[in-house]
Amino acid sequence: MKKIILCAALFMSAGVFAADSSSGCGVGWQVTQKTSLSASSTRNTTNYILPNTISMTFGISGCAHHSIVKVDKEIQYFAEANLENLQLDIAQGSGESLATLSSLMGCGSDYAVKTQSLPIPSNANELLSRGCL
Repeated sequence: MKKIILCAALFMSAGVFAADSSSGCGVGWQVTQKTSLSASSTRNTTNYILPNTISMTFGISGCAHHSIVKVDKEIQYFAEANLENLQLDIAQGSGESLATLSSLMGCGSDYAVKTQSLPIPSNANELLSRGCL
């Protein structure tokens, strides 16, 4: 019996000297980021109640995305939500929406400078009114 108590005491004391190596990911980490025992317990309880699969699906976990799970439709969603601004920026050859779109597409800042030197079509207003640009 003494050996069991001694072994249990040794294993329990090792946790006292261990650093808090919480992953920094999940809803629990968003609730509290302190490194105390109570904060760690709160994180574990929160992550048990709201599993990481749910928080990763809705993007509230703070976890890094794996390349397999990356968002493929971000460019499409941005273009649909900012269509009118993009049309105006394209007609002008520059603008915030156009710069953001080129950034989402992986083009560098030098690409945005190149688009500013493109000639503006003389019938840009007509093309915009028809939704062709």
